[in-house]
Amino acid sequence: MKMTGISSLALAAMLLVYSQVQAQPSVHFVAPNVFVEPGSYFPAPVRVAGFEEIVGAQFSMNWNPNILHFDGLENLSLTITPENFGLMGTESGLLTFSWYDQTLNGMSLPDSAVLFTIRFQAVGDAGQHSSLTFGNVPTAKEVVDTTFVAIEAGFHDGDISVMSPNSISEISRARISVSEATPNPFKETASFALSFKESTRLEWAVFDVQGRRLFTKAGEFHAGEHILEITAENIKEPGAYYCRFYLEDGSFISRKLIRF
Repeated sequence: MKMTGISSLALAAMLLVYSQVQAQPSVHFVAPNVFVEPGSYFPAPVRVAGFEEIVGAQFSMNWNPNILHFDGLENLSLTITPENFGLMGTESGLLTFSWYDQTLNGMSLPDSAVLFTIRFQAVGDAGQHSSLTFGNVPTAKEVVDTTFVAIEAGFHDGDISVMSPNSISEISRARISVSEATPNPFKETASFALSFKESTRLEWAVFDVQGRRLFTKAGEFHAGEHILEITAENIKEPGAYYCRFYLEDGSFISRKLIRF
């Protein structure tokens, strides 16, 4: 039978594009990026966005045990209990997580809410860092909503940097500080809290993960506290990005930004 109006090849291409659009993650899990001093104990919260009517979630998490020592769990949300975690591998840098809503009605959390927090001690030397990653072994990444089928989920790794006390002090004394984005991931608007110790001209730009610059803006900021917003108009496609804040001497501060 002869097709009219559209070829079978064009139809297949359209279906492929449609399936790719449909495959955009609707729920996200985010590990933190933090700076810590050697020997210090600190929290590493795992946050979520788009967590709506979720019936179950599971994944593995990994880190370098020569740099980070597992010290426990806290801030467990939903109906999560210690029994939802596999702790046998924590000495070698492995934590597993598996949870489901026993009512099967699905549970929700606001964007940027903490799903759970891992406590670590920084046992590495200053200058070392460890990724905090989501993995599939031995517990595969999977999220299920009230349709009772696996849905697309975004998992965003973090990084823990061990710095000397002097370096931490230098960060706190810097003439500009930039918070992490809130909420992150975001759907419409993400905000950064900026603090300046003196009047400063600042340029900021957003890049995709391939290093392509999406947009650039600049402005003069007087000493004090400011809020800077990035909107969906600036970042039109869901995905992971980096926002860089450039000072006049060419140095910059980089923050991860995720749109869903």
